[in-house]
Amino acid sequence: MKTAFKIISLFFLVIILSAAGMAAYLYSNQTIIKNYVLEKINEQLIAKIAIQEIDLELFSQFPKVSLDLKGVKISDPIQDKKYLLTAQHIFIGFNLYDIISKNYNIKLITLDSGNCNLYTDKKGHKNFDIIKHNNSDDENIFLQLEQVQINKMALHYLDLESIQEYKIRLNNVKLSGSFNNVKEDITCSGKMFVEQLKTGSITLIKNKNVDLDFVLGIDSKKEMFTIKEGSIRMGELKLDAQGNIKNGKKNIFVNVSFSARQLSIESLLSMMPFKLNAIAEYESSGDIYFNGFVKGNIDKQEQPNIEIDFGIKNGKLNRSINNLSIQNINCKGHFSNGKKRKMETALLELKSVSMQLKDGTISGNLRVTNFAQPFIDTDFKGHLDASQLISLFNNKNISRANGEVNFNLILHGKLTDFSNKNNWGNTQSAGSFDIDLQHVKFNNNPKEIESLKASLTLNQNDVTINSFTSTLQKSDIAIKGKFINVIPYILLDKQKLEVDIDYTSDYIDLEHFMMPIAVDNDKNDAILQLPENILLIAKVKVNKFIFHEFDAQNLTAIINWKGKKLSIENLSCQTMNGYILANGQIENTNDGRFLISSTSTLKNININELFRQCNNFGQTELTNKHLFGVMNATFDLASVWSSKLDCDMEKLYTFGEVQILNGEIVEYKPLESLSKYVDVEDLRHLRFAELKNKIEIKNKTIFIPSMDMRSNALNITLSGTHTFDNRLDYKLKLKLSELLKKKRKPSNNEFGEEEETDGKGLYLYLTMRGPIDNLKFNYDKVGVKNKMKQDLKIEKENIKDILKKELGIGKDSTIKEKKNTNEEMEFEKE
Repeated sequence: MKTAFKIISLFFLVIILSAAGMAAYLYSNQTIIKNYVLEKINEQLIAKIAIQEIDLELFSQFPKVSLDLKGVKISDPIQDKKYLLTAQHIFIGFNLYDIISKNYNIKLITLDSGNCNLYTDKKGHKNFDIIKHNNSDDENIFLQLEQVQINKMALHYLDLESIQEYKIRLNNVKLSGSFNNVKEDITCSGKMFVEQLKTGSITLIKNKNVDLDFVLGIDSKKEMFTIKEGSIRMGELKLDAQGNIKNGKKNIFVNVSFSARQLSIESLLSMMPFKLNAIAEYESSGDIYFNGFVKGNIDKQEQPNIEIDFGIKNGKLNRSINNLSIQNINCKGHFSNGKKRKMETALLELKSVSMQLKDGTISGNLRVTNFAQPFIDTDFKGHLDASQLISLFNNKNISRANGEVNFNLILHGKLTDFSNKNNWGNTQSAGSFDIDLQHVKFNNNPKEIESLKASLTLNQNDVTINSFTSTLQKSDIAIKGKFINVIPYILLDKQKLEVDIDYTSDYIDLEHFMMPIAVDNDKNDAILQLPENILLIAKVKVNKFIFHEFDAQNLTAIINWKGKKLSIENLSCQTMNGYILANGQIENTNDGRFLISSTSTLKNININELFRQCNNFGQTELTNKHLFGVMNATFDLASVWSSKLDCDMEKLYTFGEVQILNGEIVEYKPLESLSKYVDVEDLRHLRFAELKNKIEIKNKTIFIPSMDMRSNALNITLSGTHTFDNRLDYKLKLKLSELLKKKRKPSNNEFGEEEETDGKGLYLYLTMRGPIDNLKFNYDKVGVKNKMKQDLKIEKENIKDILKKELGIGKDSTIKEKKNTNEEMEFEKE
């Protein structure tokens, strides 16, 4: 046992000493090796090579001994100030025995982290033909090359002579074999990413991961490359390829065929230039085929012929998430670059497409020609179950729907013609859609649409709504009209959609249509904007309209939407025992804000109903329990809203002329503050025959000009301000003789009565200030009388000036002033 241990120990000692001796030898001779190899490389290359540093490596390319050339740059011999190759490292490997015997033949080359730019000019000059051909075999250190490895290298090949361009990232590619023999088989394996593989004007491959595993036969004398056994995998598609490529003096001849085995629908779709992420959720089965060939010369005038056939028989897609199953999928496809082998003659056909979803079916054909200016010719029809449609498109807003959808669609014409009104006549678009749905249920909402029926007709680019009816709880909708330019609006960017419809309804409760808005915490800055590319005219007629407590009958209006501007014209309705006439406009500015302006006329409006139906305008001090009477009024309004629909109260402006007939104020507590002068019972039920005034709202304050209020309790002349936070600043004028009649005498000239110059009696001038729940009365001894005459002289400003002054709008305002003969101001939209 001891003897065996000694033998093993001696064996390892010999190995260690030998390795140490070899290492010592190599490092002692590394300068000689470096200089010799560098000298030979420079002798045998035409291009200039620059190297920052050279190290001798024993283990990085083990079992080969290698030189690590760091910071390598090889100049482009035919393009000034450009490089054929740059690399962080180029490892040149040798057999240890060759180094000891001073036979420095390169066995291995590894390129690591860099760029390689291969270029052929229009005359056929190649920047990569850099090895001198006049060296003897004894001097050529590349003769014994056995392996080439490429890691993290970006390859760009541009051939202006044959019009080829390849952009490839070589991640880990290995070439093994004897590179010196006239005929030799080279094993090629590895991974790369093809950004673009383009021949002529046709892109063959784009943005695909490619795995290589094949044998390439090389005949250097004939300049022939033969693809032998092996495969090429692109994405999910594994191709078996056979054929050869021959370099000629003026062109390249290609004759390669390929086919795929063990295909799935996902792998077939992976060849498309776009990603279908939804397909990843499906499991597929079926008989699928894919085969084709590339054959012909590649040069400046000619491109090879490309023909590909593919198809699906009895295919099936299953998605376990919602038990969706698409069965009996059948399709025959063909691609060709045509007789002229150009994009202009390229053709893609999908024939006899059919599939089944539960009880529904889809079938049709698609043909696309002239890929330079795509011409579409397609016809599809289908009968689909609504629940299967929801599952198919994985709609996250609709959770349930019963019913069916039938459609028939034909499109024929250039894709660009669909977006040009002048060329609409060159296209053919036709179809019909019949929709019959019941019990449409939305996620996170208890409401559902009881029924939705529609009949639509497509003619060219326009859709005619023959009929559209829907019911939601008690509300009903009926629409007829036309959508113009629908196909371009759907298929292309920056297209306008024109809509002209008539909207009628017997009963609408707007609350039925209010859906909860989903809050996305990642999109707190989301804003609302009016799209610029919609033009809409809608004539609206609703027999009964309800929103919360608001109740109107015979509502009619015209909605005019032109991009960033939406106007409501000639709105009229009967409500609150009277009627309302209004016009308004919403303008979405470039900075995202909304400018809202309106003019409205109210006739014979029941004030009690006005406050009740309008929820007392959001305040609780003066409510419908306190107010009675009939109101006539005109109001002009201008306001600014943020992109999140928050009103800027500082820029809210309203001007109104108000008349109240047979008015009553009941149990209004602030009036009881006058009980010192008037009997409390009279103040609890104040009645007046008529009250007229002009009201202005700005800077979050209501401005009330001087007005005479004649009531059963007393007659008052009143003016002042009332802020949004319920702080009052009123000036009151009361006739002393009326107070005496009410048997409420002031004591000891407490309020400083004054004699009127008109001889009609004495008046008291009071101020009423403070929060509404704690009002204070005072007599202002200095200038009260004059102030009552001068304060709050409000002249009506037109909305155009208000928008300029209050909201900072420029001269391009779309609202203008129009004067009537009676000098009242009206406003209309330009």
